[in-house]
Amino acid sequence: MTPGNRSLAARSRPKAAISVLALLAACAPAREPATAVELDGYEPARAELLRAAGWKTDFSRTSVPLDALRASDLARDAFVPIAAPRFAPAAEVELDPAEPVLVHRVTGGPGGAGGVRGWPLAHLLRRELARDSVDGAPVAVTLCSLCASARAFDLRLDGEVLDLAVSALLLDGNALLYDRRTESLWRQRDGEAVAGAHAGRRLRALPTFTVSFGALRAAHPEAAVMLAPERSREPPIARLSADDVARGVPPTWLRTACADPLALVLSLDSGAGDALVLRDARTSAPHRAGGGGPGPALGSEAAFRTEVGGRALTFDLSTQSAGARDRETGSRWNVLGEAVAGPLRGTWLAPLPQVQGFRFALGAAR
Repeated sequence: MTPGNRSLAARSRPKAAISVLALLAACAPAREPATAVELDGYEPARAELLRAAGWKTDFSRTSVPLDALRASDLARDAFVPIAAPRFAPAAEVELDPAEPVLVHRVTGGPGGAGGVRGWPLAHLLRRELARDSVDGAPVAVTLCSLCASARAFDLRLDGEVLDLAVSALLLDGNALLYDRRTESLWRQRDGEAVAGAHAGRRLRALPTFTVSFGALRAAHPEAAVMLAPERSREPPIARLSADDVARGVPPTWLRTACADPLALVLSLDSGAGDALVLRDARTSAPHRAGGGGPGPALGSEAAFRTEVGGRALTFDLSTQSAGARDRETGSRWNVLGEAVAGPLRGTWLAPLPQVQGFRFALGAAR
């Protein structure tokens, strides 16, 4: 019941410069079969076992086979959400320039200095969820610490504000969230409820993309950036290390038939249409290196619509600096999809619905 996805292998492109793909719809990426992901200590989560563990989910309503869910002895709520995130202007934040940041541009109303808000993935890695308010709306900012996919969702559904938390269950290597009232299970990478009263429903995703903190700070030093949360207990789970990610080889406790499983890929909805894909080669993985520094530099990619005010633009790859140049006006665009020079200066391209993460999880998208 999930829309078809298209994936772009981020690591397969040169890391020395930003790569730009115009008219992505004309490309024909290879389709991948549904990918089985197995982890040591995680077993099929049969309905009777989940009920015995206290789950009140209506398992008669599902959009995926229940035997695809995986559970361990890790308790729900083992991950402690960031309940009241603190922010500061990017210029005042001490963060390595390579750190990946999930970025959202607020289009109106309150929502952070400069209308741009960023959530560093390193701060979400061990918490997986932050409860925030953006443009007056309650929002859940999420990160699957296993597959490195980050999304932000509007929590309003049919007049109700969902109270989301982390279930500690997995589906195809991707984290499942749950809402406390109905205990429906929501897939983190696309916000679809896969089991429970809300099965088949989907949360509205905020338009977000990932770039390096250095790129965000250079373009918008006034942007509101989430600060590191207070320390909390960490769930006793196996984690991918920076060495695993750098080698591109999963540890023995993570098994998948997917080729190149730790390649970082960008996945777009199949109906996305033409896209401009901008690459920030400086962006690291969110996984911590030795001493707590940034992980290996895998780069990040962000996809944007190619229309501005109803006018279609075409783009040339920029060989002199990070970004692109449109042929119609000669304006120059940075990796945030913002025109920084030329007649369209100050204009933003709209981000497409997208998620970036490891291939073993995003390749399982049906």
